[in-house]
Amino acid sequence: MVKTNQQSCNDSFGVCGVEMEEQKQTMNQQKLEIYIFTDPLCPDCWGFEPVIKKFRLEYGHLCKMRFFIVPEAASWCVNEQNQKSLADLWEETSSRTGMCCDGDIWHENPLTQSETPSIAVKAAEMQGRQYGLRYLRRLREALFVKKENISQEDVLLDCAKQANLDIHEFHKDLHSDLARKALDADIKTTHEMGAGDVPTMIFLTIASKMPG
Repeated sequence: MVKTNQQSCNDSFGVCGVEMEEQKQTMNQQKLEIYIFTDPLCPDCWGFEPVIKKFRLEYGHLCKMRFFIVPEAASWCVNEQNQKSLADLWEETSSRTGMCCDGDIWHENPLTQSETPSIAVKAAEMQGRQYGLRYLRRLREALFVKKENISQEDVLLDCAKQANLDIHEFHKDLHSDLARKALDADIKTTHEMGAGDVPTMIFLTIASKMPG
């Protein structure tokens, strides 16, 4: 979902806001800040990554992106009854987006903790935002491509190594209150901005962020 200050919507594309040409003109006139709300476990968020990458390449000089982690999947009740539904959802997402999203993990190695990966991303982010984004990418590759259970600490640590994080600091932050509080802050911002679903992009101009 994409939101801007003007709420006209295109139901076919799932996009709310001004028309693309108007949006381009606005972006050329002033630098924007874009809030991106995402969930490490969300298959649609994974499928949305090429869109974000293209957007960054075309408009990166005109905008600043901020990522907020929203463990929406924490509401899942992961049990045998809905594992098939989750597997089917992932396979459907893979067919629709063209991104590898292997639903067999829900039959072979299902996740047991859906919030832990989100806390891990915030722990990685404590070493710098770019490290956090790099870690998020490695985490998703492990989950959607390699079918690894990213609720397990050994997998989280392996992803940290691949992202070139300081492993000692990451392990310490992973089990600290700071990572939990950082995630709570993201969730609070999500509610305040009205980002009900993931993925969601909200475009902000300097004027829209000023009081009043």
